[in-house]
Amino acid sequence: MKKITLTIFIALFILLVNYGVSSAQTDRTPIYVHGLGDDRDQWAAWQTLFRTERRMIEGSNGDYISAGGVADFASRIPIPVNNNTIYFGHSTGGVVARHIVQHPTPAQSNQFGGIITAGAPMDGARISNNLANNTAGNFVVNGVDKVLKGPIRELGLAAGLLYEVASHRFKDMAEREVNTILNALMGGATATDLAEGSAYMNNGDRTATSTLPKIHIYGNESSPVLWRIASVAAGWGDGELASATQQAYEVCRTLKQANIAKAFLNPFGAALYRWRADGWDTSANWLKDGSERGWNDLIGASIPASITTSSQVLDYTGFGQCMSQYNGTQATYAQYLQCQQQNTHTVFYTTYSPVNTLSDGFIKAPSQTGYHSPWSNNATRIEALGVNHLEMREHAEMIRVYNGVFDRTIFGVDQFFFTPRR
Repeated sequence: MKKITLTIFIALFILLVNYGVSSAQTDRTPIYVHGLGDDRDQWAAWQTLFRTERRMIEGSNGDYISAGGVADFASRIPIPVNNNTIYFGHSTGGVVARHIVQHPTPAQSNQFGGIITAGAPMDGARISNNLANNTAGNFVVNGVDKVLKGPIRELGLAAGLLYEVASHRFKDMAEREVNTILNALMGGATATDLAEGSAYMNNGDRTATSTLPKIHIYGNESSPVLWRIASVAAGWGDGELASATQQAYEVCRTLKQANIAKAFLNPFGAALYRWRADGWDTSANWLKDGSERGWNDLIGASIPASITTSSQVLDYTGFGQCMSQYNGTQATYAQYLQCQQQNTHTVFYTTYSPVNTLSDGFIKAPSQTGYHSPWSNNATRIEALGVNHLEMREHAEMIRVYNGVFDRTIFGVDQFFFTPRR
């Protein structure tokens, strides 16, 4: 009887202690840090939501000078007040968290208790490398040239030199605008630090270890990632520009077929119509596949495999010369087939898959998860499906992720991150 009474007493004591601890728990103190070239708006919506729904105070959320290098960026972050603090870092802000842990200033010696990163290039950002070597600029120029090839060939002869000049001006303007956007996102000394294989990325921080609780949220946007992230950058929904691009592709394909038909109906102008059809085909292919493949190459998220296909192609010039021997007479069907067979050859096409290979449209997923960083070995990696780098600001899928983190309903989340609802 005494053993039963003692057991009940111990159980009640544990329950009371746990209740007292949970009741006395102080509200979480969050620190929100934006990415390169961004501002406090990145975390503003989450700051309000977390303060309203969770036992979390407003915390700190500021506009930080971010282009002077990761170390300079890190030195500007306010002092964590206690070990109950959660650090939230988007993009470069996540890399800054690691820097503070590895190189705390005297004022930052009392560090935060846990870190949550979202879309952070923990292993570097390939886009930074390709901005520095101008591969990104070449991608823009090449893409605009391909998109305009169909319209220029269709209208250029009629509009003359004026149209050619206008098209070149358009290409120059597009290159300038896109490069301005990219450099705003990835500019200055910080961009140099974030490049894959940079001196900063190889300075040992990534290979250090840390037992601090960590969560790496990685965005996994659907294809076409370029048009989806560009659409959000323009202030639209992520599907709007993707839909418009698909419509443009269909127009290009239709005009290609129209010119092929004209080539058959008008033998004297066949060469011109085939030339125009080839222009529209170039435009269509870049809109559908080339843009996606090229962008994934720029951010390091392309699939290394290739697919080779073949098709039978008729050499119209050789076919026309063959048939010309029958001018003035009615060629038989057998003669027609003979000319066709003599001038048909097999062409092999090698294409690379344009499918998005796990990225948020800006940073590839392995880098977002610190795949090559021992520092991140104890981190819980959580996928944000259908979310690109710019949508992490406020997206329904991110709400599911954060609720799963704070409620600890996602497998592997450290108990430190449990944050009760109000």
